[in-house]
Amino acid sequence: SDVYKRQVSTQSTWGQFKVSTIDVFKVDSSSCHPWVMPLEYTLKRYSLLYLKFGIDAQTRSDLRGLVHSIPSGIHAAGVVTSCIFDYMYNLKGLEPASDAYLNRRSEIHTRCAERILALSVRNRGIYLKLGQYLGNLNGIMPREYTEVLKVLQDSGPSIPFDEAKVVIEHDLGRPVNELFASIDEKAIAAATLAQVHAAYLHTGEKIAVKIQFPFLRTQTPSDLAVIRYLTTVCTRLLEWRDFKDFDLLKLFTTFRASLVDELDFTLEVQNSELTRELFKNDERIYIPVSYTHLRAHETGRNLVCRLLLEKKK
Repeated sequence: SDVYKRQVSTQSTWGQFKVSTIDVFKVDSSSCHPWVMPLEYTLKRYSLLYLKFGIDAQTRSDLRGLVHSIPSGIHAAGVVTSCIFDYMYNLKGLEPASDAYLNRRSEIHTRCAERILALSVRNRGIYLKLGQYLGNLNGIMPREYTEVLKVLQDSGPSIPFDEAKVVIEHDLGRPVNELFASIDEKAIAAATLAQVHAAYLHTGEKIAVKIQFPFLRTQTPSDLAVIRYLTTVCTRLLEWRDFKDFDLLKLFTTFRASLVDELDFTLEVQNSELTRELFKNDERIYIPVSYTHLRAHETGRNLVCRLLLEKKK
């Protein structure tokens, strides 16, 4: 989608950071540190050795999530480090209230925001969600950050149906053709954590099937651990530089709590049913029905949400 293309090209004292007209959901190796991509390739290559020995599809997705989280964490640490040095080095010797300081700081804000944008796009998953979260913090984050990161707000990348099908069959315990009369293999919508497919039940109803990405089950805890550690480091540095009022750890705690709720699709169903009950006598409002018999097993994820697209005859 054209909305996800953005020209990003910056130059800093700490090395060139360049991503030319990036497609937001394709990894550009030029934006990575030179030792990250070989490490990621090596990890994925050797992981294939034990992905072929009778391991089910969901377990393979779990392993891929763990494998991906290692280079993602390393790349995140590199981006945070480059941002820290950018602020420390390029603001050194400038009077905090001077025009030169404010102009230089604005330039650094933009550079660091573009680094976070590229990081969010490359790592996807939780990092992409974090980029969206930061882009929504108007009045808290500097204006340059929200301006750059707002490009992430519209939608997200979809995954192939073969990967999405793994979640359906694992969590519902039956093959797709037994669960649905038909299902559209092309997602009708996608976000940072899930995507939606249109399907027909054997009884004729048209429904929307919301599927959480399979790799998030193992990748989320490790990614959150890395982000928390990096946030702690940044908070300590801010305290050292006498910016005690800007508590990044508090922002992280809020983000993590929001993320945990968003990953639990049972809450979405409960809110939908509550809303439907509240507006049941208002004919102007239609709230789709949730199919409780198509809910996931008690896996802690509840990856498939069932909502009617067409109920009225």
